[in-house]
Amino acid sequence: MRRSLSLKPDCLVDHNPAIAKSVQHLAPHQLFNIIPYGIDSKEFTPLGKSMITGLPKPTILCVAPLERCGNSRIELAIKAVARMSEGRLLLCGDGCDHDYFQELGDRLLGRERFQIKTFAYAQMPQVYRSANVFTLPSKEAFLGLAYIEAMACGLPVVATDDSVRRYLIGDGGITCNVTDIDTYAESLQIALDRQWLKQKAQANALRFSWQQIALLHYKTILQTIMQPDNSFAFSTVQHIQK
Repeated sequence: MRRSLSLKPDCLVDHNPAIAKSVQHLAPHQLFNIIPYGIDSKEFTPLGKSMITGLPKPTILCVAPLERCGNSRIELAIKAVARMSEGRLLLCGDGCDHDYFQELGDRLLGRERFQIKTFAYAQMPQVYRSANVFTLPSKEAFLGLAYIEAMACGLPVVATDDSVRRYLIGDGGITCNVTDIDTYAESLQIALDRQWLKQKAQANALRFSWQQIALLHYKTILQTIMQPDNSFAFSTVQHIQK
C-alpha cells in the first residue's frame, strides 16, 4: 500500500474496506475508492445441479487450502461441528496437511460426519448447492470470494467477526468469535435453523455481481476525470459500503 501511494495515483482503488482508514492516515489527500472483487451471478446461483458428496444433510461446507500454518484455521471448523448434535462437515481443498486434517476429522467427527474432497473450480457452483451452510474461520478474509460465491448459491455464511467479514456477509449470515468453539457451534446451528437466511444470502451476494462491480469501476473512472478533488474519495467509499 505504501508503494502504491508513493506513485501518487489520481485515484487509488482497493478491494479491502479495512484499509480505508490506513490510506486516509498515510495520505489524507489521496483520492481513494473501495471496489471489491465480483462473481458471475449467472454461474453462482441456487438454481442448477448439485454435487453428490456422500454426506447426508445437513451439510456444512468449508473451502480452504489444507495447511496447518496458513490463514484458514480449519481445525476450528472441525471442532465446532463436533460440538453440534447434528451436521456434517465437507472440507473442500488440498494441501500438504491433508493427512493431518483427515485424522483430526475422523477422530472428532467420524467418517459418517466428515469428508475431504477436491473439486475443479468449474464444479464449485454444484459443490455450494450441495451444502446447507458455508463456513470459513480464517484469520483474514483477503479476497473473500468464497463467502460471496457461497451466498450467491443460497448458503448462509458463518465466519470470523471483523469489519471485512461484516461488510462482505451483511445480513446473509453470522459473524462470531470463531475461537470460542461453543459460540462458533451455536452460530452454525442458528444458520442451519434459520431457513430465511438463504434468501438473505443470495440477495446480499448480488451486491458483488460483475454487473454491479463493473458499474462501480465505470463511475470511479468518470468521477476521477470529472471531479479530481478530495470530496470524491470519501463520498464514494461511503456509497459502496452501504
